[in-house]
Amino acid sequence: MKSTRELLVPLLKYLGDAEVHTLHSSYLYLAKNLNVSKKDLQVLMPSRVKIKKKNNRKLSTTDTGFYIRVADAIHVLRYGKLLENLPGLQKKGVFKITVSGFELLENSNTDLDVKILQIYAHWNKKKKN
Repeated sequence: MKSTRELLVPLLKYLGDAEVHTLHSSYLYLAKNLNVSKKDLQVLMPSRVKIKKKNNRKLSTTDTGFYIRVADAIHVLRYGKLLENLPGLQKKGVFKITVSGFELLENSNTDLDVKILQIYAHWNKKKKN
């Protein structure tokens, strides 16, 4: 299964069309274009299963490891100020690329990978603290 880190560059490239995107549309795009297997798309996060069973709730796509990794990748890009929520929009999971995100995409793939990895490393370090 793809890691959050491995999703960052393909996700940013997908968002480079300047359109408004959602978490779900990003999930569907990455699953298809990264050739994620049906098996990997169905792997549930054990912590989600435990919580859902405790609360007598049904499991869904949002409880899968891949969906959660896509959500984390979006969070990392927001943290790096490469994505932004739409002003005045209260919906969760709706966002677009920022000017900084566009500028980063204009650089070579090497610069893009390095910058994304720096943002990820900083986010991951902060997440653990």
